[in-house]
Amino acid sequence: MAIPSLAMIPSGYKDGKVYSVLPNSGDGDFTFSRGSNATRVNKDGLIETVTGDLPRLDYSDSSCPSLLLEPQSTNLVSYSEDFTNSSWGKLSGGIGSTPILDFGYASPDGTSKATKVTLDKGNSSDLSDFSMLKFEVTEFDGVGSIYLKGDSGGEDITLFTRGAESVVVTLTTEWQRYDISSTQSTQLSLRLRGSDNTNDVATFYAWGAQLEEGSYATSYIPTQGSAVTRLADVCNNGGNEQVFNDSEGVLFAEIEYPNSTTSSNLRIAISDGTGSNRILIQNVSFAPNRLQFYVIANGVVSTDFLTDLSDITSFNKIAFKYKTNDFSVWINGFEVLTDTSGSTFSDGTLNEFAFDGGDGAFDFYGNTKQIKYFNKALTDIELKALTT
Repeated sequence: MAIPSLAMIPSGYKDGKVYSVLPNSGDGDFTFSRGSNATRVNKDGLIETVTGDLPRLDYSDSSCPSLLLEPQSTNLVSYSEDFTNSSWGKLSGGIGSTPILDFGYASPDGTSKATKVTLDKGNSSDLSDFSMLKFEVTEFDGVGSIYLKGDSGGEDITLFTRGAESVVVTLTTEWQRYDISSTQSTQLSLRLRGSDNTNDVATFYAWGAQLEEGSYATSYIPTQGSAVTRLADVCNNGGNEQVFNDSEGVLFAEIEYPNSTTSSNLRIAISDGTGSNRILIQNVSFAPNRLQFYVIANGVVSTDFLTDLSDITSFNKIAFKYKTNDFSVWINGFEVLTDTSGSTFSDGTLNEFAFDGGDGAFDFYGNTKQIKYFNKALTDIELKALTT
């Protein structure tokens, strides 16, 4: 297998910097900024807060970290961990009593800030008679999320909104994050209610509630009395003209997108800092699980591919080969697209890898396990091995 001229496998980082393993000169290192605190899952499985401009190496998916990049988002729940606060509605259901709340249990951040919640329906046979815990925001659509854990496991809890959306989740004795989206109501609410008609009481633990604009839940934003905003992650400026080959090469990425559809395209690119010369991979907004690959040289589209994956929210190994009259895309060990017509770039053109469209727009948001760039066109055998 050929040796890449740039390899970023998230491991080394500091404030404002994500290091690349290759080249060892430092020419492949990325600049990073965020401007606010943010949370990640650390290697011990705990949610922790990191300071602004410190990259987040997140361990949510496995024992190996991925670089987490997210858009700006605001948690509108004013007390995300204190459900005893009056901002949370505690409603009796039918002939049931109001929720019973007990504070001070072990929480996913390693502290003792979780709340034990007991919902009661007073021997009624109708699940709607369960008492309810809710937080509501007016004139707002988006997604609500919360961490829940069962008292003994097997508890059925309904998450629902003021609109028609609802989802029933079965809790385990391990913390899990659950979410629900709303696009049908001018009031977004996160409401918890029992779901099991055979039980009169549902007891579970809750922590880390979040209501935010958008189509998917982003990383947890803690609040203690008011809404809090996490600013967007920005990661770019990897490599230079010595790293990239203008006539041929391979861009490889092992990435996962945050949702099967997004409101705008999320891009990674090698470019000259403009939209006129770039090698680009992106999802296609509002087209579920669709990816697009194209090369633009001197403002002219040389090749343009579209393909549908089974799931872009899981990690996929993607390789995009470019060479004059020889372009191809390999995904997870299979060649999925080819093009035998098209030109590449003039010498000295490409000088930057960025988690955006190459022109500073359409930032990539999601998780990245590795980025590699090869300064020559690999063989089919090498591309198959690289993406398997």
